[in-house]
Amino acid sequence: MGAGLMASGWLMNHPMTLVMRDGVSYDLGFPRSDYLQDANSSGYTVIQSRDSLRERAGRYIFVRPSIEKRTLKTTPQRVNFQSVEHQATYWLEGRSSTYELIPASHTSIRLSTAQADASISGSSTWHIHTQHLLEQITAPDLAIRDNLLTIGSIQIHLPDSNDPTLPLETVEVAVSSGNRYRINALFEVIGLCAVDARAYLSIPAIVQDIHAHEQRDQLETRNVPVRNIRLRDGATGSISYNTDTRAWSSESAPPRSVPAEHLIIVKE
Repeated sequence: MGAGLMASGWLMNHPMTLVMRDGVSYDLGFPRSDYLQDANSSGYTVIQSRDSLRERAGRYIFVRPSIEKRTLKTTPQRVNFQSVEHQATYWLEGRSSTYELIPASHTSIRLSTAQADASISGSSTWHIHTQHLLEQITAPDLAIRDNLLTIGSIQIHLPDSNDPTLPLETVEVAVSSGNRYRINALFEVIGLCAVDARAYLSIPAIVQDIHAHEQRDQLETRNVPVRNIRLRDGATGSISYNTDTRAWSSESAPPRSVPAEHLIIVKE
């Protein structure tokens, strides 16, 4: 007897309704799929069909998603979206300070700096954290195009980088591993700017990953700061790795290089 084909059913994360400008609305369902053909053809399959749209009875008012604006403080501030019910695009207006953002999955956030503050103190600095998310965020999950930064399911709308009257916001994203990436909206470049040593099994593994980023032109700086690492003798000071000299250095002794065997990863 031959084994039968078994496939799990479709599952949507969220129900979705599309309302058109003329008032006609549709429930978005699953596309029809030929399971046998899918089994015989490996890889991804793209299905383009209107069968996923199920028209609803009646006419409905087309409403644009609302924008909820929040003007932040002139001092460092933490903004947490985890416990909020998300029914709008959030517009965060900075005041030329540093802000720690804790977004939720599937949120849409717009960032800018108040013009009065920007003209005096420059743009704001935004640190976007993702370690708390259920979805794992890695470097390939980051993308910047046409001033839209995508972080997995999260959308971050940045000011027009081609407008000379608008300051360029400083944006860093901490992915699930703790590594940080600097976002350059003007040149649409994303570069590793800091490493969290706790995500690695050894010092050589850190070095290997830094050079892998270098080969992919994904380094923000040649002197990469490394967090949660210290000297075995307990000396204090930040530690970094330089890709040009291929050497470690410590803030406590900048003129000399630090042997890798003198370093230890701090896991706690």
